[in-house]
Amino acid sequence: MATPSNNPVRLSREQVRLLLFYEHRSGSSTRKAVDQINLLIGPGTVNQATAVRWFQKFRNGVVDFEDSPHNGRPKEIEEDELLALVKEDPRQSTRSLATKLGYSQIYFLHDNARPHVAKVTRQKIQELGWMILPHPPYSPDMAPTDYHLFRSLNHFLDGKEFHNQDDLRTAIQSFFDNKPRDFYRNGIEQLPTRWQYIVNNDGAYYVD
Repeated sequence: MATPSNNPVRLSREQVRLLLFYEHRSGSSTRKAVDQINLLIGPGTVNQATAVRWFQKFRNGVVDFEDSPHNGRPKEIEEDELLALVKEDPRQSTRSLATKLGYSQIYFLHDNARPHVAKVTRQKIQELGWMILPHPPYSPDMAPTDYHLFRSLNHFLDGKEFHNQDDLRTAIQSFFDNKPRDFYRNGIEQLPTRWQYIVNNDGAYYVD
């Protein structure tokens, strides 16, 4: 029987998994493993959902306690662990949850604007240890303004000549004023079909 710890310590995820492996090899149930580890190391060290998942992995022959690589992408959050932690203490802050789950690193997404990609900025981001997320490509095939509204506007403007900004402004205003509500609705309602096409074609652009 484990002796209660008077000085709780914080273990890494890999260390917790090693303890779970020891309990599994010792023939403990998941419930007993959780109770033993939390008693020995400190309350909240491991939860039932995590123990169940890793015991199943051990039964399947998995003995690698490291997180599997994700091709440079940020680690995916273990939803069952997150849910269990929230249920244990709904008042926890997101910072506390991130630390417990090992996701306390900052992931930064920017739009490649010049201030963001300047050398001094990149150096500072590296010093801070932030992970830069790749900015998604511009996708006009997925923007109703591009594939629907602007296409119609281009047709409207085709062949027209304007001698000053006032004439152009009046024509544009007339274009918008004369478009019925259904015109905008139809453009938006095309989105699900386009989404499904891209999913079915492994991210390929939608070809009209």
